[in-house]
Amino acid sequence: MDAFISGAWRTAKRAEVYISGGWRKITRAEAFIDGAWRSVLSFASPMTVSVSPSFANGVQTPSRPQNATITSNSVQATPSGGTPPYRYAWAITAGDGYPTAPNNALTAFAATLSSDEEAQGGATVTCTDSLGVTATGQCSYYLYNRSIK
Repeated sequence: MDAFISGAWRTAKRAEVYISGGWRKITRAEAFIDGAWRSVLSFASPMTVSVSPSFANGVQTPSRPQNATITSNSVQATPSGGTPPYRYAWAITAGDGYPTAPNNALTAFAATLSSDEEAQGGATVTCTDSLGVTATGQCSYYLYNRSIK
């Protein structure tokens, strides 16, 4: 948004308004368009997303040789900045397996493996805020069915 500040037009990166004796940050501006209030301007801070832990591991030792679905420990996507609420989309970027909760902040990775088989790879989470701004985070995983034929 451009504003006339100190005699010149400048791009405003934030806005504040004085309400009830204190300055409050304005995070967005809305306009009534086609019968509905719509966001037309956002002063949200840049969005990032981190994934913790950055490595997920899953090892299972079945009591007898067999195919088994091996599931890793959970990983958590944590966004900062942007404008809540957030949406999440996990995707496998390399290797075998799948996210157990592909549209949640918290997920694990799983694969059906035969005896003495492993799966490893990488995953990316895309986090989208309510204004459509996106950020991505990455992690890797390792799954192993330890049963021996």
